[in-house]
Amino acid sequence: MMMRNFKSFLSLLTLCVVLIFLVSLSKPAAANAEAGETDDVKIEEDLVTEIPANILNTRMLKLDVKSYAGHINVPGKDPEGDYNTHLFYWFFESRNSQYVPEEKKKDIPLVIWLNGGPGGSSLLGLFMENGPFLIQDDDTGTIVTNPNSWNEEVHLLYWDQPVGTGFSYSVPEGRYAHSEAELSRQFYLAIQGFLDRHQIYRDCPLYITGESYCGKYIPNMATEIMNRNGKLEKKEKDPRYINLQGLAIGDGWINPELQTKTQLDYAFQMGFVDTFQEQEIMKMYKTFSGLMKDAKKQKKGSKKYRKLMKQASCWGNWVVERTLDCGGNPDMYDVRGWTDVSADLLTRYLNQGKYKNNPNPTVKECLHVDDSITWVTADDEGPVTEALVDDAMADAAHLLPALFKNYRVLMYTGNFDLICGFTGTEYILWNLDRFSPDRQQEWVKRWLEKWRTLHRKVWVLPPNQTLGYIKHYDNVTQVNIPQAGHLVPIAQPEVSRTMINNWIFKRPFPAYDPLEKKLKCCKYVKRENCIK
Repeated sequence: MMMRNFKSFLSLLTLCVVLIFLVSLSKPAAANAEAGETDDVKIEEDLVTEIPANILNTRMLKLDVKSYAGHINVPGKDPEGDYNTHLFYWFFESRNSQYVPEEKKKDIPLVIWLNGGPGGSSLLGLFMENGPFLIQDDDTGTIVTNPNSWNEEVHLLYWDQPVGTGFSYSVPEGRYAHSEAELSRQFYLAIQGFLDRHQIYRDCPLYITGESYCGKYIPNMATEIMNRNGKLEKKEKDPRYINLQGLAIGDGWINPELQTKTQLDYAFQMGFVDTFQEQEIMKMYKTFSGLMKDAKKQKKGSKKYRKLMKQASCWGNWVVERTLDCGGNPDMYDVRGWTDVSADLLTRYLNQGKYKNNPNPTVKECLHVDDSITWVTADDEGPVTEALVDDAMADAAHLLPALFKNYRVLMYTGNFDLICGFTGTEYILWNLDRFSPDRQQEWVKRWLEKWRTLHRKVWVLPPNQTLGYIKHYDNVTQVNIPQAGHLVPIAQPEVSRTMINNWIFKRPFPAYDPLEKKLKCCKYVKRENCIK
């Protein structure tokens, strides 16, 4: 009798194991075991249907597109032990997706937007630059629809990263990323977690866009994706494959050693420093540059390397500070003004409390964020920046050649940006061989032969409104926008939306070559084909 019961038990146990195995086959596998248990969250739990229409939360604003918000869990390990990072995202579907046939929805681009800092929340971009909403500069911080939102033709995905930025947090608290390698790993796994949770968007062509310190973030993140994709045996057919197509970097902080110098050059050209002041500041710059050169001779991550990089960071910041002091402290992000864009209203809005006898849900409740989490944003200061201080002045330009070969890349700038404007980007592209690894030199040499002889064109809105200046060869497009500073989507919202759509969808930029334009004839000089 006991033997029969034991055999029955074994049969039942075997059946259970088989059933569990079959269920596991029917369930989509997590894209990466590192990504944590993100699949436990159902899509419906992240759905966002409304948000408060102002800081006082007197009424609600209904969303007219499908939207999701929440956290993706990414586990980590460091000398202090195991921890979990919870990276916050907010997604908006394309407004045009309702008109797209079901079988073609996988072709709608998925555009990720990141702000810089380090420590700058991407909700700054959402509510102040290119998102579906704008926060008004009034007493109550009214939220209005943005007529120039980028999600007209593409899906938009905003991330608060690295951990400690915006609504993103860690458990235990205070476990920040200390290198581009670590934050790129976290970002890669966060994307995998998002695509596992929202599998309908996994095959969409992916574009990573952002500004400022993203000149370091994006090349490192894209390299992480490229390398991980390259290790997959089935490549595009593998469920873990990320369909990365392109990168857009606006006013990027890419090579700090070079761009610290071009900041001074720009300030001199604008008259913010005179010749004597420039010479004095150059003495500081040479100290900074010397420390950078010494650091490069050390093993990255070593005690000596970290000490030198921290010292270099101090001297680099002093160069910028002294340059601005000499000019009476203009806004380094847009030299036409004297005050930077403030995030005070947005901070009050996102951290609004629950008002007594007010039935309306708070912003955090609408976005599925626990009330104990405080939204924070910073620009090159605070714990996120402190954690990255060893990496802050490291170069990212050496990653560009491999990315140029494999992806479409847009690099755009506003012409009134002192800190990361046209001069630095132009120098990096023109002298790409200076920053390229030896293994890329042959390709870079061929690329530069074409790039350096390419005519830049004037991008116009017919008949004669100048929108920008454009140069394009192979996978690389460079655009400079007049009447804009560091934050191009704020200064030129329509132009920036047109630019990003033209680039993503490979639409033409109406333009002319000024070098081919006929010059007026002069009676003192003979010239063929002039205008009489």
